[in-house]
Amino acid sequence: MIIKSPAANTAFASSGVDALSNVFVSLLRSVSGTRRGFGSPALTQILTLAASFINDRQMKLLGLLILISTIAIGQDDSSKFKTQILASEYLLKQDVKKEILTYDISALLTKTANNSIVGFIGKDYQRIRIKFISVVKNQEQQDEYFVYGKSMVKENVCEFQGTLRITNAFYLRNPEVKDVKQGIVIGDYSLFENTSQKHVGLFKGLFKINWYIDKQGQIQYDDLMIDADGFSNNQFVGTWTAYNETVSKACNWGDYRIAMSGDLDSGAGEFFPDQKYSANGWNSYRQAYSGPNDATAAAARKKEIQEWWK
Repeated sequence: MIIKSPAANTAFASSGVDALSNVFVSLLRSVSGTRRGFGSPALTQILTLAASFINDRQMKLLGLLILISTIAIGQDDSSKFKTQILASEYLLKQDVKKEILTYDISALLTKTANNSIVGFIGKDYQRIRIKFISVVKNQEQQDEYFVYGKSMVKENVCEFQGTLRITNAFYLRNPEVKDVKQGIVIGDYSLFENTSQKHVGLFKGLFKINWYIDKQGQIQYDDLMIDADGFSNNQFVGTWTAYNETVSKACNWGDYRIAMSGDLDSGAGEFFPDQKYSANGWNSYRQAYSGPNDATAAAARKKEIQEWWK
Protein backbone atom coordinates (compact mmCIF):
# COMPACT_ATOMS: atom_id res chain seq x y z
CA MET A 1 0.00 0.00 0.00
CA ILE A 2 1.37 3.42 -0.93
CA ILE A 3 1.28 6.18 1.66
CA LYS A 4 -0.05 9.36 0.08
CA SER A 5 1.54 12.38 1.68
CA PRO A 6 -0.09 15.83 1.68
CA ALA A 7 3.44 17.26 1.69
CA ALA A 8 3.89 16.48 -1.99
CA ASN A 9 2.49 19.83 -3.11
CA THR A 10 3.92 21.94 -0.28
CA ALA A 11 6.68 24.52 -0.76
CA PHE A 12 9.56 23.52 1.48
CA ALA A 13 11.71 25.82 3.57
CA SER A 14 15.08 26.82 2.14
CA SER A 15 16.95 24.60 4.56
CA GLY A 16 17.18 21.01 3.38
CA VAL A 17 16.98 19.72 6.93
CA ASP A 18 13.87 21.79 7.63
CA ALA A 19 12.29 20.51 4.43
CA LEU A 20 13.01 16.94 5.36
CA SER A 21 11.56 17.49 8.82
CA ASN A 22 8.36 18.83 7.25
CA VAL A 23 8.09 15.76 5.02
CA PHE A 24 8.61 13.40 7.91
CA VAL A 25 5.96 15.05 10.11
CA SER A 26 3.50 15.07 7.20
CA LEU A 27 4.10 11.40 6.56
CA LEU A 28 3.47 10.60 10.19
CA ARG A 29 0.22 12.52 10.01
CA SER A 30 -0.81 10.72 6.86
CA VAL A 31 -0.63 7.33 8.55
CA SER A 32 -2.06 8.33 11.92
CA GLY A 33 -4.64 10.97 11.13
CA THR A 34 -7.67 8.74 10.61
CA ARG A 35 -9.03 6.18 13.00
CA ARG A 36 -10.03 3.55 10.46
CA GLY A 37 -7.62 4.33 7.61
CA PHE A 38 -4.97 1.83 8.52
CA GLY A 39 -1.88 2.30 6.41
CA SER A 40 1.34 0.29 6.29
CA PRO A 41 3.88 2.58 7.97
CA ALA A 42 6.92 0.54 6.96
CA LEU A 43 10.32 2.11 7.29
CA THR A 44 11.14 1.49 3.64
CA GLN A 45 8.01 3.30 2.49
CA ILE A 46 8.76 6.33 4.63
CA LEU A 47 12.36 6.50 3.46
CA THR A 48 11.43 6.12 -0.20
CA LEU A 49 8.76 8.80 -0.08
CA ALA A 50 10.92 11.25 1.83
CA ALA A 51 13.84 10.73 -0.52
CA SER A 52 11.65 11.41 -3.55
CA PHE A 53 10.99 14.96 -2.32
CA ILE A 54 14.68 15.92 -2.21
CA ASN A 55 16.53 16.21 -5.52
CA ASP A 56 20.02 17.03 -4.32
CA ARG A 57 21.98 13.80 -3.86
CA GLN A 58 23.94 14.98 -0.86
CA MET A 59 20.83 16.23 0.90
CA LYS A 60 19.06 13.00 0.03
CA LEU A 61 21.78 11.00 1.75
CA LEU A 62 21.75 13.30 4.76
CA GLY A 63 17.99 13.07 4.93
CA LEU A 64 17.98 9.31 4.84
CA LEU A 65 20.55 9.16 7.62
CA ILE A 66 18.49 11.52 9.74
CA LEU A 67 15.33 9.48 9.22
CA ILE A 68 17.05 6.19 9.91
CA SER A 69 18.55 7.50 13.14
CA THR A 70 15.24 9.03 14.18
CA ILE A 71 13.37 5.75 13.80
CA ALA A 72 16.06 3.30 14.81
CA ILE A 73 17.46 5.02 17.92
CA GLY A 74 17.13 2.92 21.05
CA GLN A 75 16.72 -0.47 19.41
CA ASP A 76 19.33 -2.08 21.66
CA ASP A 77 16.79 -3.61 24.06
CA SER A 78 14.67 -5.10 21.28
CA SER A 79 17.78 -6.52 19.62
CA LYS A 80 18.93 -8.02 22.91
CA PHE A 81 15.45 -9.42 23.50
CA LYS A 82 15.43 -11.10 20.10
CA THR A 83 18.90 -12.55 20.71
CA GLN A 84 17.72 -13.99 24.03
CA ILE A 85 14.66 -15.53 22.41
CA LEU A 86 16.55 -17.15 19.54
CA ALA A 87 19.24 -18.50 21.89
CA SER A 88 16.71 -20.31 24.07
CA GLU A 89 17.34 -24.02 24.51
CA TYR A 90 13.58 -24.58 24.66
CA LEU A 91 13.02 -23.71 21.00
CA LEU A 92 13.31 -26.02 18.04
CA LYS A 93 15.51 -24.21 15.55
CA GLN A 94 13.42 -24.84 12.43
CA ASP A 95 11.46 -21.71 11.48
CA VAL A 96 7.79 -22.62 10.93
CA LYS A 97 6.59 -19.16 9.95
CA LYS A 98 5.03 -20.39 6.70
CA GLU A 99 2.89 -22.88 8.61
CA ILE A 100 1.83 -20.43 11.33
CA LEU A 101 0.82 -17.79 8.78
CA THR A 102 -2.12 -20.03 7.87
CA TYR A 103 -3.60 -19.22 11.29
CA ASP A 104 -5.12 -15.97 12.54
CA ILE A 105 -3.55 -14.82 15.82
CA SER A 106 -5.54 -11.60 16.19
CA ALA A 107 -7.67 -12.95 19.06
CA LEU A 108 -4.52 -13.79 21.04
CA LEU A 109 -3.67 -10.09 21.25
CA THR A 110 -6.99 -8.97 22.75
CA LYS A 111 -7.65 -11.82 25.18
CA THR A 112 -6.03 -10.56 28.38
CA ALA A 113 -7.88 -8.28 30.81
CA ASN A 114 -6.32 -4.83 30.65
CA ASN A 115 -5.51 -4.67 34.37
CA SER A 116 -3.15 -7.60 33.76
CA ILE A 117 -1.27 -5.76 30.99
CA VAL A 118 1.60 -3.81 32.51
CA GLY A 119 4.10 -1.46 30.92
CA PHE A 120 6.59 1.34 31.41
CA ILE A 121 8.07 4.22 29.44
CA GLY A 122 11.37 5.98 30.06
CA LYS A 123 14.32 5.53 32.40
CA ASP A 124 12.20 6.32 35.45
CA TYR A 125 9.80 3.46 34.60
CA GLN A 126 6.77 5.73 34.33
CA ARG A 127 3.71 3.52 34.00
CA ILE A 128 2.03 3.29 30.62
CA ARG A 129 -1.27 1.56 29.90
CA ILE A 130 -1.76 -0.06 26.48
CA LYS A 131 -5.04 -1.35 25.07
CA PHE A 132 -5.41 -3.11 21.70
CA ILE A 133 -9.04 -2.42 20.79
CA SER A 134 -9.01 -3.97 17.32
CA VAL A 135 -6.56 -6.37 15.66
CA VAL A 136 -7.30 -7.51 12.11
CA LYS A 137 -5.26 -9.82 9.89
CA ASN A 138 -4.33 -8.44 6.49
CA GLN A 139 -5.77 -11.01 4.10
CA GLU A 140 -3.58 -9.76 1.27
CA GLN A 141 -0.36 -10.03 3.29
CA GLN A 142 -0.57 -12.96 5.67
CA ASP A 143 2.27 -11.89 7.97
CA GLU A 144 0.75 -8.48 8.74
CA TYR A 145 -1.90 -7.36 11.24
CA PHE A 146 -3.60 -3.97 11.46
CA VAL A 147 -3.92 -2.61 15.00
CA TYR A 148 -6.05 0.14 16.53
CA GLY A 149 -5.79 0.95 20.21
CA LYS A 150 -5.07 3.50 22.92
CA SER A 151 -2.26 4.39 25.30
CA MET A 152 -2.42 6.21 28.62
CA VAL A 153 0.37 7.87 30.59
CA LYS A 154 -0.80 9.55 33.78
CA GLU A 155 -4.18 10.93 32.63
CA ASN A 156 -3.19 11.54 29.00
CA VAL A 157 -5.01 9.13 26.64
CA CYS A 158 -3.99 8.86 22.98
CA GLU A 159 -5.26 6.65 20.19
CA PHE A 160 -2.86 4.85 17.88
CA GLN A 161 -2.90 2.68 14.80
CA GLY A 162 -0.27 0.69 13.00
CA THR A 163 0.92 -2.77 12.10
CA LEU A 164 2.44 -5.93 13.52
CA ARG A 165 4.53 -8.04 11.15
CA ILE A 166 5.48 -11.63 11.92
CA THR A 167 9.11 -12.42 11.09
CA ASN A 168 9.64 -15.85 12.67
CA ALA A 169 7.81 -18.73 14.32
CA PHE A 170 9.14 -21.72 16.25
CA TYR A 171 7.80 -24.76 18.10
CA LEU A 172 8.85 -25.45 21.67
CA ARG A 173 11.17 -28.40 22.09
CA ASN A 174 9.33 -30.01 25.02
CA PRO A 175 5.64 -29.04 25.25
CA GLU A 176 4.32 -28.60 28.79
CA VAL A 177 1.10 -30.48 28.02
CA LYS A 178 0.93 -33.87 26.32
CA ASP A 179 -0.37 -33.98 22.75
CA VAL A 180 -0.36 -30.18 22.45
CA LYS A 181 1.97 -28.26 20.15
CA GLN A 182 3.32 -25.08 21.73
CA GLY A 183 5.35 -22.34 20.13
CA ILE A 184 6.08 -18.66 19.67
CA VAL A 185 5.90 -16.01 16.99
CA ILE A 186 8.14 -12.98 16.97
CA GLY A 187 7.97 -9.89 14.80
CA ASP A 188 8.16 -6.13 14.46
CA TYR A 189 5.60 -3.49 15.34
CA SER A 190 5.08 0.17 14.42
CA LEU A 191 2.24 2.04 16.14
CA PHE A 192 1.54 5.69 15.32
CA GLU A 193 -0.31 7.89 17.81
CA ASN A 194 -2.81 10.47 16.53
CA THR A 195 -1.01 13.73 15.77
CA SER A 196 -4.08 15.81 16.69
CA GLN A 197 -3.72 14.76 20.32
CA LYS A 198 -1.21 15.74 23.04
CA HIS A 199 2.18 14.18 23.78
CA VAL A 200 2.15 11.79 20.83
CA GLY A 201 4.75 9.75 18.99
CA LEU A 202 5.76 6.43 17.47
CA PHE A 203 5.99 3.05 19.22
CA LYS A 204 8.42 0.71 17.48
CA GLY A 205 10.11 -2.55 18.44
CA LEU A 206 9.86 -6.33 18.71
CA PHE A 207 7.02 -8.53 19.96
CA LYS A 208 6.80 -12.13 21.10
CA ILE A 209 3.60 -14.15 21.43
CA ASN A 210 3.28 -17.64 22.95
CA TRP A 211 0.61 -19.92 21.47
CA TYR A 212 -0.46 -23.55 21.31
CA ILE A 213 -2.40 -25.66 18.83
CA ASP A 214 -5.30 -27.43 20.55
CA LYS A 215 -6.63 -30.91 19.75
CA GLN A 216 -9.11 -29.38 17.30
CA GLY A 217 -6.26 -27.82 15.35
CA GLN A 218 -7.04 -24.25 16.45
CA ILE A 219 -4.39 -21.77 17.58
CA GLN A 220 -4.86 -20.50 21.12
CA TYR A 221 -3.31 -17.99 23.54
CA ASP A 222 -0.84 -20.00 25.61
CA ASP A 223 -2.07 -19.71 29.18
CA LEU A 224 -1.51 -23.39 29.96
CA MET A 225 0.94 -22.47 32.73
CA ILE A 226 -0.73 -19.26 33.86
CA ASP A 227 -0.52 -20.28 37.51
CA ALA A 228 3.23 -20.88 37.35
CA ASP A 229 5.67 -18.37 38.81
CA GLY A 230 6.95 -15.89 36.25
CA PHE A 231 4.20 -16.49 33.69
CA SER A 232 4.03 -13.91 30.91
CA ASN A 233 2.86 -13.56 27.32
CA ASN A 234 2.44 -10.96 24.56
CA GLN A 235 5.73 -9.21 25.28
CA PHE A 236 6.53 -5.92 23.48
CA VAL A 237 10.04 -4.49 23.76
CA GLY A 238 10.99 -1.28 22.00
CA THR A 239 10.92 2.49 22.07
CA TRP A 240 8.62 5.48 21.92
CA THR A 241 9.75 8.57 20.03
CA ALA A 242 7.85 11.87 20.11
CA TYR A 243 7.17 13.23 16.63
CA ASN A 244 8.92 16.50 17.42
CA GLU A 245 12.02 14.90 18.97
CA THR A 246 14.87 12.59 17.92
CA VAL A 247 15.60 11.01 21.31
CA SER A 248 13.72 7.78 22.01
CA LYS A 249 12.53 6.39 25.32
CA ALA A 250 12.52 2.71 26.21
CA CYS A 251 8.92 1.49 26.25
CA ASN A 252 8.02 -2.12 27.05
CA TRP A 253 4.77 -3.82 28.00
CA GLY A 254 3.24 -7.27 28.25
CA ASP A 255 0.71 -9.60 29.82
CA TYR A 256 1.36 -10.26 33.53
CA ARG A 257 5.05 -9.26 33.41
CA ILE A 258 7.34 -6.92 31.44
CA ALA A 259 10.41 -8.14 29.58
CA MET A 260 13.66 -6.30 30.24
CA SER A 261 12.20 -4.13 33.00
CA GLY A 262 15.35 -3.70 35.09
CA ASP A 263 14.69 -3.14 38.79
CA LEU A 264 11.09 -2.04 38.28
CA ASP A 265 9.75 -5.54 38.94
CA SER A 266 10.54 -6.67 42.48
CA GLY A 267 7.93 -9.41 42.52
CA ALA A 268 8.83 -13.05 43.06
CA GLY A 269 6.07 -15.22 41.59
CA GLU A 270 4.29 -12.38 39.80
CA PHE A 271 4.83 -8.80 38.71
CA PHE A 272 5.01 -6.19 41.43
CA PRO A 273 6.44 -2.68 40.97
CA ASP A 274 9.19 -1.69 43.36
CA GLN A 275 8.24 0.86 46.00
CA LYS A 276 10.77 3.43 44.79
CA TYR A 277 8.75 3.81 41.56
CA SER A 278 5.35 4.21 43.26
CA ALA A 279 5.09 7.90 42.39
CA ASN A 280 5.61 7.12 38.68
CA GLY A 281 2.09 5.84 38.18
CA TRP A 282 2.36 2.60 40.17
CA ASN A 283 0.80 3.67 43.47
CA SER A 284 -2.72 2.41 42.77
CA TYR A 285 -1.34 -0.89 41.48
CA ARG A 286 0.61 -1.42 44.70
CA GLN A 287 -2.39 -0.47 46.83
CA ALA A 288 -4.71 -2.76 44.88
CA TYR A 289 -2.60 -5.90 45.07
CA SER A 290 -0.74 -5.66 48.40
CA GLY A 291 -1.30 -4.61 51.97
CA PRO A 292 -4.54 -4.76 53.98
CA ASN A 293 -7.84 -5.47 52.26
CA ASP A 294 -9.40 -2.17 53.29
CA ALA A 295 -11.28 0.71 51.66
CA THR A 296 -8.08 2.07 50.12
CA ALA A 297 -7.34 -1.28 48.46
CA ALA A 298 -10.93 -1.58 47.23
CA ALA A 299 -10.80 1.90 45.67
CA ALA A 300 -7.45 1.08 44.04
CA ARG A 301 -8.78 -2.18 42.58
CA LYS A 302 -11.77 -0.30 41.17
CA LYS A 303 -9.38 2.14 39.49
CA GLU A 304 -7.23 -0.68 38.10
CA ILE A 305 -10.14 -2.41 36.36
CA GLN A 306 -11.61 0.83 35.02
CA GLU A 307 -12.10 0.82 31.23
CA TRP A 308 -10.04 3.96 30.73
CA TRP A 309 -10.00 3.61 26.92
CA LYS A 310 -13.76 4.15 26.54
